[in-house]
Amino acid sequence: MICGYRFRSTSIGIKTIIPKVDDSVEHFIRETDIALYQAKESRNCYFAV
Repeated sequence: MICGYRFRSTSIGIKTIIPKVDDSVEHFIRETDIALYQAKESRNCYFAV
């Protein structure tokens, strides 16, 4: 709580790809999941490219 206000945090994993012939949906989901957990570990203003 800051100055009487309550805050909530949000973690979002976003992954963009240029599909290749051998890419699968499972690969895309796994990479997105990794991005989400990187954001969760950082807790504040995390951004990776």
